[in-house]
Amino acid sequence: MDSLNNSLVKNRLLKGAGANFLGLLTSIIIQVVSVPVFLKYWGVELYGEWLIISSLAINFTMGDVGLVTIASNEMAMLVANDKRKEALSIFQSAWILVTIISLVIIGLVFVIANFLPLGKWLNISHQNHGDILSIFMLLSVNTILGFQFGLIGAGLRCEGHYPLNTVFNVILRFLAFLALLIGVCFGANLLQAAIIFLGVNIIGLISGFIILKKRNPWICYGLNHFNIKHSKHLFLLSIAFMSFPIGYILNIQGFVVLIGIVLGPVAVVIFSTLRTFSRLSYQVISAISATIWPEISLAFGSGKIELAKRIHRSACKVSLWVSCLMVVLLYFSGRWIVYIWTRGRIAFDQDVFNMLLLILIVNSLWNASIVIPLAINKHKRIAFIYIISSVFSLFLAFHLMRAFGLLGAASALLAVDIIMAIFVLKNALVLLKDNIVEFLEYIIKPVSIKEISSLVAKGK
Repeated sequence: MDSLNNSLVKNRLLKGAGANFLGLLTSIIIQVVSVPVFLKYWGVELYGEWLIISSLAINFTMGDVGLVTIASNEMAMLVANDKRKEALSIFQSAWILVTIISLVIIGLVFVIANFLPLGKWLNISHQNHGDILSIFMLLSVNTILGFQFGLIGAGLRCEGHYPLNTVFNVILRFLAFLALLIGVCFGANLLQAAIIFLGVNIIGLISGFIILKKRNPWICYGLNHFNIKHSKHLFLLSIAFMSFPIGYILNIQGFVVLIGIVLGPVAVVIFSTLRTFSRLSYQVISAISATIWPEISLAFGSGKIELAKRIHRSACKVSLWVSCLMVVLLYFSGRWIVYIWTRGRIAFDQDVFNMLLLILIVNSLWNASIVIPLAINKHKRIAFIYIISSVFSLFLAFHLMRAFGLLGAASALLAVDIIMAIFVLKNALVLLKDNIVEFLEYIIKPVSIKEISSLVAKGK
């Protein structure tokens, strides 16, 4: 029986890894293709206006304050413990709460945007106020539909269908992009493009409902299993979860603004370019973390701590060695690639780049480990540490940049990653009842191809 269970886990991990790397490939294709096509048919100004409005609408992805993620974790652990009735109560409670939040957001957005001079504030000159409002509302509704997609994913994930959900989302994302691309090529303006984009996603949402009902017929929408205590529990946990997207914004956008204030716009371009390039392997590491997330929830839910420990060790090992390999490659080829990529218009600072590469290695030590508390909703303490360290990094960067320039900014980022690596790793090992010495001995051994493909050794 244990051998069969381990085989199922390994099979899901392999499928999950494949689905996540398919998503990574899709993202690369979309990024590479979209820019030249939109520039050709819309021009720089129209495309810029589309990016501005869509970027503003995307900010509402934080509107569910982590509710979907929290509910997904709870459902996975309950189903693993054969408590489907309670998992259904979590699902319906989360659905009601997310729907109410979505309606409130849409109402506020419409009322506020209707009376604000968005065109003037956003420097949009090719659209009238009515069109700007319509485009903004359509894209905002499309973004908020993501909450409902997340709940469908929670329903699929709790029964081990994470790979199916990931592939479904990847296909839908590609089809929505393809429909948008075709529309633009045939002369669609910004408003028509927003309608096309939303239309495809509505069809996708209906398809998602059908898939969920077919795969997990015990999951249903309604009020019969709604529980106000569950809603309160989910909401309180989600407040702590918000620290992670806020901290991420501080680390990415906050540093851009701070560097601009202290060192000027040229320094911003140099730092952003080098940081973006140095984080190439981060997408791979993130895909590994996303792959093990649902399995950690299921393992803890069913009391298989030993299996969770082995999955965690393998994921950390693969993350570390992938990062080390990428760092070596980038260290020797970085200057040459950046020169070609930017056509020599960006000054290459080797010291700053080396510091950013070092950050990548430290980050790999805790990026997979943070999945442990997140996947079982034990993230409150880590969330507090993350947001405090993110704020501290800005304070530290401000003072270091005045003495060391961009190297000071990179050093401040390294300080945050070191702090997070210490606290996250310690927290994960305590939850997994793992030994730090045995853990380190395991992850520093050279990784094998088999480990990269499976991400998990045999459990008990």
